[in-house]
Amino acid sequence: MDPLLYLGGLVVLFLVWIKVKGLEYVIVHQRWVFVCLFLLPLSVVFDVYYYLRAWIIFKMCSAPKQHDQRVRDIQRQVREWKKEGGKKHMCTGRPGWLTVSLRVGKYKKTHKNIMINMMDILEVDTKRQVVRVEPLANMGQVTALLNSIGWTLPVLPELDDLTVGRFYERYQQILNYSCIIYWMFQEALPELTISFIVKCSVFFALV
Repeated sequence: MDPLLYLGGLVVLFLVWIKVKGLEYVIVHQRWVFVCLFLLPLSVVFDVYYYLRAWIIFKMCSAPKQHDQRVRDIQRQVREWKKEGGKKHMCTGRPGWLTVSLRVGKYKKTHKNIMINMMDILEVDTKRQVVRVEPLANMGQVTALLNSIGWTLPVLPELDDLTVGRFYERYQQILNYSCIIYWMFQEALPELTISFIVKCSVFFALV
């Protein structure tokens, strides 16, 4: 009972301190309190949830069945944007807290948000030594799954939260990664699949 009383007293003192100093002061000047009590536990829960989700989906082989539907959904959103006149630029609808960048993407409030729910590992072909993934699958997710079956990537970046698509597009030249055979990430890619090709006069990139 004594430990509970002691813990309760600490909680009361903590709440009184926040009341006196103000929540904004505590978050700005004593951010370790917010990080240790809230962000770290939430990060653990978030990582465990996504790890279990990826493992279950891969074991049930449900991702390949849903992949074509996800591609069609993206195509539908782009066609709707075109029907609306295409006056706004397009961007992904991925929230800022899911990205590795610290920059707040204010353009997402003014651009046409295209929701891209493609974050799964589709297939691991051990005979061809090829892993097929969707663009939002992150490197930690891929390496954890491959390690569990005795494999690894030929090019291994040192940032788990980086998505495969973003690493291919932007970060491969500035990140450290472990490889003595391949110099660039795309050199280890046997194929980069484009879901659909449309000829157009103006190019809009999904950022």
